[in-house]
Amino acid sequence: MNMRMNMNMYTHTTHAIQAAACTHSSLESRLRQVEQYVGADGQRLVLPHLEIMYFWNAFPQMGRNMLAAALAEVTDYRTAHWDTASVDDRALLSLLAGTILGQLGKLPEAEACLHWVEENRKAIKQEISVVPYARYELAMLWHEAEGVTERVVAELRHAMAYSHDFNFDLQLNLRIHLALYQFQHPPAPEDQSEVEKAAQRAAALQEDE
Repeated sequence: MNMRMNMNMYTHTTHAIQAAACTHSSLESRLRQVEQYVGADGQRLVLPHLEIMYFWNAFPQMGRNMLAAALAEVTDYRTAHWDTASVDDRALLSLLAGTILGQLGKLPEAEACLHWVEENRKAIKQEISVVPYARYELAMLWHEAEGVTERVVAELRHAMAYSHDFNFDLQLNLRIHLALYQFQHPPAPEDQSEVEKAAQRAAALQEDE
């Protein structure tokens, strides 16, 4: 019986390992991602929790109080470390700040942060994923202000064309393709009304937390 239990445990473990091996990122890749956030020597880098929240698209799901708290954290870090930070870290901070400001409806301030990334892209050495993400966020800012315009679509395609090998290219491409699909297939007015009501209810619940 013990042998049968051990064999079952071995089988389940083997299946789990095989399933893990078939995921988008290998274990080695995930370790590299972790090291990117906390450093190979365990040293804390730039706001890793907010980086992870951004790259997994958590900010649009957050209420205004949580967004304001996140913005305060980014602002405090920028104030304390901007002068000594590398261009890569400044670009990452600008992306975080621009995204959060956009979610809070502060479009001119958000646009200025995202433009900073684009203007300094040639000096960025390692955080290259920040550049196309900033382009995506800039396009979505313009969409918020203008609707679907030629420059919104062009900026999304500009982001997609920034071809580099970085860990989060899949998430970015999914966001871009989803945005372009939604532009081409907007919800019917009655469906949009229901979506807006659901979003308002979710935001109200988050504000109460």
